Amino acid sequence: MSNFALLRKNQQIELTSGRTATVVGKLGEGGQGIVYRVIFDDTGEEKALKWYFRDNLNNARKFYNNLEENIKVGAPSAAFVWPEELTNWDDNESFGYTMKIFPQGYENFS
Repeated sequence: MSNFALLRKNQQIELTSGRTATVVGKLGEGGQGIVYRVIFDDTGEEKALKWYFRDNLNNARKFYNNLEENIKVGAPSAAFVWPEELTNWDDNESFGYTMKIFPQGYENFS
């Protein structure tokens, strides 16, 4: 994971929309990355932030562009927890997206 930076509590993350979110804590971790709890600085709304292990992606830039397109198109139904806002690439070329925090009763699609 040489091209991956862990996020710190209270670290601000810049989103492509111009908004910022502050890391509150870690929600979980998997093979693709870490999911953090964040708070939008402008509204105080809590969200999840999926932050990728860039080295585990075959083509990180293509993956990022695909996420951007998925956000534009939107979720196929309200039942999906879907990417909402994309982050800017950080100095370590890591990135992520915000989404709703999984409500109880949700299952991993895979």
